[in-house]
Amino acid sequence: MAAQHHDASMNMDEAKSDDPIAQAAAKDKAAQDKAAQDKAAQDKAAQDKAAQDDAPTSAALQGMTAKQRVMKEAAAAQAAAKAAEEKDVAMDEAPAQDAHAMPADMPMDTMPMPAAHDTAAPADAMPTHDEPSKDKLHSMSGEHEMHAHHHDMAPGTTRTTVDYALPPVTLVRDDGESVSLVDELNDGRPVVLTFIYTSCTTVCPMVSQAFEQLQEELGSERDNVHMVSISIDPEEDTPARLKAYAERFGAGPEWQYYTGTVEASVAAQRAFNVYRGDKMNHTAVAFFRAAPGKPWLRLDGLATPDELLSAYHEIVSRNGS
Repeated sequence: MAAQHHDASMNMDEAKSDDPIAQAAAKDKAAQDKAAQDKAAQDKAAQDKAAQDDAPTSAALQGMTAKQRVMKEAAAAQAAAKAAEEKDVAMDEAPAQDAHAMPADMPMDTMPMPAAHDTAAPADAMPTHDEPSKDKLHSMSGEHEMHAHHHDMAPGTTRTTVDYALPPVTLVRDDGESVSLVDELNDGRPVVLTFIYTSCTTVCPMVSQAFEQLQEELGSERDNVHMVSISIDPEEDTPARLKAYAERFGAGPEWQYYTGTVEASVAAQRAFNVYRGDKMNHTAVAFFRAAPGKPWLRLDGLATPDELLSAYHEIVSRNGS
């Protein structure tokens, strides 16, 4: 019986060795066993290396207090987290930079060009402003147009000699006194005259500043000169407002400011041919006369103090008595 069982076992082994499926299964098991052995060896090597790497750190931590070790370990963890974050950011930004990059050796005629704007696009394809924005734009445009003459004024001055007939109108001086324009200008003194308005922010301050310096350059002569500034905006320029404006430019007793009714102001402007229908359209101009009955020297343009002084000396020397 034993012999028969041995023979049967041998027959089964021989049959199994001849079975391809059995052979494949045996090979798979052998491969799995080898992979497990290799994995165990790798894990052992990694553990040994980690122990070696941690050895300096462990040695450095020896002798530290518990608080110092915690702080050092936290700092190391924070540094590692920051390095990882910077690496992630760099990886995220890299594609965006590459997307806009072009080869340095790309020929100019093959470089991509931006799409041209269609100048014939329909009006409804253009972006529109809301109504408040339109109003603001219109307001700014109008303001620019009203002040355009201030900035477009040609440099230099022009001198002309003219006879002007003074209108018999009443003005109000900056001290609140109602006076005759004819009497004020015919008081026997040489006259230096201009037109301004106090809310002007361009021409008028420049003219008034030039008059202020002229007043200084006249020196002792200024006591014998009548300097006159007439408002072209009498509705706003009250005597008190003119007085404050005069103080702003250091006007002395010889330099007086005048206002009045709109009709009186317009009449004075027409008499000297400076009326333009709107105060915003006025230009810089100065007038000089040596004495009553003498012609006026008209100086158009933004004159310097030296030009004003030269014009004054010219009319005094030529027409003075």
